[in-house]
Amino acid sequence: MRVNRLLLGNTDVWGCSFGVLALDPARLEGAVARLGELIAAGSLRPVVGATYPLEDAGLALRDLDERRATGKLVITL
Repeated sequence: MRVNRLLLGNTDVWGCSFGVLALDPARLEGAVARLGELIAAGSLRPVVGATYPLEDAGLALRDLDERRATGKLVITL
């Protein structure tokens, strides 16, 4: 994706790192609770690039390793 498409589409990109929060369990718990609220409200819509059955998990990892993946990869049971 070209970055200018984000501007043209008036799109927001948000990221999250729990690394720093892991040092403060109370803040981590609050952040995870808030994240759960946003997901339940439908405010967060992760991009799912592909879904793989469990028996193809190796293929999913290979696609991820070889940078063929976009969005999230989902492995189903």
